[in-house]
Amino acid sequence: MNKLIDIQISNNELILKFDNGGYIKINNLHCFDYKIRNCDSEINYLKFFEIEQEDYRFICANNNKAILIDLNDSNFLPDDDENWHAQFYENVNNFLEAYFIVNNVD
Repeated sequence: MNKLIDIQISNNELILKFDNGGYIKINNLHCFDYKIRNCDSEINYLKFFEIEQEDYRFICANNNKAILIDLNDSNFLPDDDENWHAQFYENVNNFLEAYFIVNNVD
């Protein structure tokens, strides 16, 4: 896994930069719960959202930092609709495609 070298938070945006020039950019940060903590340097772990398992979470532990980001999925629940389940997944998918950008991260 590439080494995490920088974390920037500004203007409702979180950017994680890696040593190979790759990055993860999260816009509309107010739609996420996130925590950034120091961690054991031997941990090296990366997991992205698993929508089919209803686990809207990103976890990264790298270079002495642990980052946990959960999607506030209550923002995406449609109003009373018979097909709310399908609409919910579509809303979440569209949101993540637009505002959770991964570039060149292994």
